[in-house]
Amino acid sequence: MDLRAERKSKGLTQAELAELAGVKALTISLIENGKSAPQARTRKKLERALGYRIDWMAGKGQRRFREDRSDFALVEGRLRKVLYDVNFFEPGERRKFLKLAKRYIRQAEEGE
Repeated sequence: MDLRAERKSKGLTQAELAELAGVKALTISLIENGKSAPQARTRKKLERALGYRIDWMAGKGQRRFREDRSDFALVEGRLRKVLYDVNFFEPGERRKFLKLAKRYIRQAEEGE
């Protein structure tokens, strides 16, 4: 499966994947179009953002993916972005958000 198909299967745009991975959207475009091969650091960032270990051996510009773990890494990446964004909330909104997040965490811990 190629990077474009994998990204789309997760419902992400190039810009969203780029943001989750901490790379430029142009980088995603170049990789998807076979114009560039990702460096090791970029590969690791993409793997972390997608939640997959990736077999980067190219076949006609295609990248093959192998699921290596659950969607934990994808959720973790999104959570990191949300927590970063919380820094820009107004203080009252930040408190509301953190109170809600604590409640969800408590519920998840009790459900274990």
